[in-house]
Amino acid sequence: MPGNPGQMLPPPAPVSSYNSLCHSNGYTANHQFHHQYRSKMLRAASSSRVQIVTIRAALHHLKPEGKSGTLLVGNIERDMRVSLSTTQTELRLDIIRHLQSPWTEWSCKHSLTLESLEMHKSPMMLLFDPRQPLYDPDAVVLHDFFLCSTTKDLVPKFYASTKVAILLIMTHAQYESVQLWREQIDELVGLRH
Repeated sequence: MPGNPGQMLPPPAPVSSYNSLCHSNGYTANHQFHHQYRSKMLRAASSSRVQIVTIRAALHHLKPEGKSGTLLVGNIERDMRVSLSTTQTELRLDIIRHLQSPWTEWSCKHSLTLESLEMHKSPMMLLFDPRQPLYDPDAVVLHDFFLCSTTKDLVPKFYASTKVAILLIMTHAQYESVQLWREQIDELVGLRH
């Protein structure tokens, strides 16, 4: 009974030596790796070099309704070297700048603007939709594709040779409209000669 001075309380539960070493004073097993990961992260953060990656930028259109996937438009694709820390807005503008000239030539100056197209990481991971406001225009979008961790080492490693394709995608109807425009231009040019 609690009020009886002659009664003893049971001894405290035994603590294993492993638990007392690894988890003493509220620490978890992850704390034992703190110094190892801290030094790796400090080296990575203090590195002054900018990591440059190569991506493939391409212009695609959706396949006709009932079929999935996309197809390359007019062989309009370019390899681009960009900083790994490029933001969503910067990446989109860079891609448009690289593809604008071949697009204008191939489309015979069609009125469809590249700015109006969705941006995807191939095959269909939406990165930007011009019809919806940006959640975070300054978000760094390439890190997840070039930095990977393993079960043995949770600190992400940089893999520069990863193949990443970023696509500007038009609908199939937009593509058909451009094709019709090109045919009309070809007919006009043929009539002039």
